[in-house]
Amino acid sequence: MNNIPALEWVVEIYELYLTARSFRSAAVQVGATIGPGVDVGWISSATVLLLYGQTLLGRMTLENRMINSSITNDALVLQMEEFEIQDMTAFKSFVRDIMPKPWNGCRLDKTALTGKLEVVDKGHSLTIAIDLCGIGGLETTELSVALSGHILKINFSMTNAATVEIYFDEAEFRLQKNGVDLAILAGDFNIETGETTYELEGEIDSFSRKELFGNATLAGYHLKANDLKKTWLIHALREFKIDVNLDQTVVY
Repeated sequence: MNNIPALEWVVEIYELYLTARSFRSAAVQVGATIGPGVDVGWISSATVLLLYGQTLLGRMTLENRMINSSITNDALVLQMEEFEIQDMTAFKSFVRDIMPKPWNGCRLDKTALTGKLEVVDKGHSLTIAIDLCGIGGLETTELSVALSGHILKINFSMTNAATVEIYFDEAEFRLQKNGVDLAILAGDFNIETGETTYELEGEIDSFSRKELFGNATLAGYHLKANDLKKTWLIHALREFKIDVNLDQTVVY
């Protein structure tokens, strides 16, 4: 009889990279800082649980392979297989939480994203549970608007308080005022860890140029890559919305 208890630690998640596979599925890569005090042993299987509070978003398992391949033993990287999103309502709330000016969901009370790591099954398996509720989100700064002829440019920076990364590649955005589109702007748009600068550009007609004053909104609209259009990324992009002060437009 084995009376050795399961080993358990709370570890910092320095990377959680989500990719979309369909409207109902995703894949994830998880990077955890383990350090010398965390002994993951000679495990050959790993399970990752993504949670939003008490709600399960997804469960992924790797079987019969070398899990901890780091020679320095200070980081654990898990490239997990595709999983089906178990609760789309909770997943939507998670995405909304990380967008600028969170719409709803959990109170932002975490200073860092962590996971509960356990070595179980007599040292053969590892389980890590990550709660994505209350992890903080994106803040925009240094927004600028520039007009040169028929070309409108909007630049801004975003700081990602969470360690969640989602890549949209090239995306289109609507600049709207009072519910009317002034311009469609495009550029690379990926949610990355730390601070990232974004440059969007599009054409604006002579009528809309006369409306470049007052307040407007910049909202996610469309994805350029055909393979991404048929995934939940299109919904996630449309949750992105920031305020734009058109009175500060610089004309060249």
